[in-house]
Amino acid sequence: MRLPVILSLAVLTCANCHGWGEPHRAITRAALESIPAEARARWALDQARLIREYCLYPDDYHAATGEQRARMRVYCEKPDGRLIHNVTWHRQDDIASLEYTLSALVAALRGGNTDSASMHAGVLAHFLEDSTCPAHALTPLDGPLSLIKELLPPPADKREIALHGVIERSAPAFSLSSRPPRSMGGSIPETARNLLERVYSAVRDNRANLLDLARALYRDDDAGADRFRLQGAVAGGELLADACYTVFQLAGQTPVSSPRFGQPPATEHVSAPRKDRALRASTRIPRLARSAGRPE
Repeated sequence: MRLPVILSLAVLTCANCHGWGEPHRAITRAALESIPAEARARWALDQARLIREYCLYPDDYHAATGEQRARMRVYCEKPDGRLIHNVTWHRQDDIASLEYTLSALVAALRGGNTDSASMHAGVLAHFLEDSTCPAHALTPLDGPLSLIKELLPPPADKREIALHGVIERSAPAFSLSSRPPRSMGGSIPETARNLLERVYSAVRDNRANLLDLARALYRDDDAGADRFRLQGAVAGGELLADACYTVFQLAGQTPVSSPRFGQPPATEHVSAPRKDRALRASTRIPRLARSAGRPE
């Protein structure tokens, strides 16, 4: 099958590709537990339901019908009807998703609406975590990662491997407890811009690792694959921690002293393996794949 045909089929099928699944809960828990207790106490979220249920809202929304779908719509769709799920690489649309969710979350916190705030926070968690999942590194161009199998054909016994599903089925446990959350901005627009730039950067890192990740999966090297799963999970967790902390600030709380985005943190927490230059060079994807989904 020719490459353009593969990419065309990928575009048609990527809408059915979902993100982490169960790891969403662990990533969301790690992020929330890293936020100072006084901030969490001041701005109450239903943490248990956020972790168990709300961080999966965008996935659940696809199958929701009737009254359930109507209740979820205000959280999972923007006013223009576009879904809030993961980055689209249309910058204006991605900024709109973040600004809508952040604004609604701040307003719900200020109004004391814990249920609404928790559901908006869950959708925000899903958006950030799904986007930084390695399985979504080529979404929306190639959700199933068919391009990777074209560039690096699997061995005969792995010919039918579904890379997307295998990558996202699990993620190693991690903690952000020693990493202080960071403010992402003093306004909704600034926060949205800074979050989006970090998301795009994390996705590019995931793309750089896709060939090595596929090699690990082809040889059933779970430990090797987990290195890259962990990197994506930690990126999503750190983004969510910083986003929620900033939301608490924007809602009106005087925060515990925290570095702003772009400033070095007081203590550096390294949760995932660092990628050395040799690894990045060895996992470079040809220009077609690395440039796919460049923000407009």
